[in-house]
Amino acid sequence: MLEGLRTPTELVVIVVSLLSYGCPIQAIVHAYGLDERTVASWQRRAGKQCQRVHQAIVEQGQVETHQVQADEIRAKGRKMIAWMGMAIDASTRLWMAGVVSTRRDRALADGLLQQVRACCQSVHALLVCTDGWNAYVRRFGVSEILPTGE
Repeated sequence: MLEGLRTPTELVVIVVSLLSYGCPIQAIVHAYGLDERTVASWQRRAGKQCQRVHQAIVEQGQVETHQVQADEIRAKGRKMIAWMGMAIDASTRLWMAGVVSTRRDRALADGLLQQVRACCQSVHALLVCTDGWNAYVRRFGVSEILPTGE
């Protein structure tokens, strides 16, 4: 992620750390005198690196878990609504999967649960807790997924 950058490593690490905690790009630009495009580029590079690490470590099917919690969050942007489906290991709090879509539909649920399956290939039985959204229930059958509200 840091190769090819002409900025001191310490500054890049500080900026990426601030971004990971939700600091707005404009605040970083103002505080450190950086160009907005530079900060956005570092954010993209850090995201791609995190994705590669997640695929190389977490998605290799070696996660030993027995309970995964899945949920979707609606995010409203400028002239747009997006849905983020997320799955987390309930015991270790390891983020296992995340999917973004403009629609909360079966494709969102399928994509999320495919990632969870990739992480848990060595597990024979897995409890997936959801909010009861019927896309999960229809996909796996009521006997396999129990909504968290019941």
